[in-house]
Amino acid sequence: MAKQHNKLVRDKIPEIIAANGDTSHTRTLEGKAFKNAHRDKLLEEAREVVGADDEKLIEELADVQEVIQALISECDFDTQAVNEMQKRKREDRGGFEDGVFLESTA
Repeated sequence: MAKQHNKLVRDKIPEIIAANGDTSHTRTLEGKAFKNAHRDKLLEEAREVVGADDEKLIEELADVQEVIQALISECDFDTQAVNEMQKRKREDRGGFEDGVFLESTA
């Protein structure tokens, strides 16, 4: 019985599946569907970061970074512009290095 995945996968996954003697059915996404699939994939990979132990964490972070870079490209954003936005936000609001955990406001 076929297992349903219905998700964006890395480009070489169909080849890997075939090399293992299995078959896969794929389609190529474009436009809004492709962007939405990247967003869904980002959430999937972020959840994997949350569940990763220390040994697996670097692999999961690499997956998140790969999806972010693909989404930047698909949206026709310039990586340098994204980096500049990151820098501005860090300068204006700080980063996440100090461990500040907001418990409440009044």
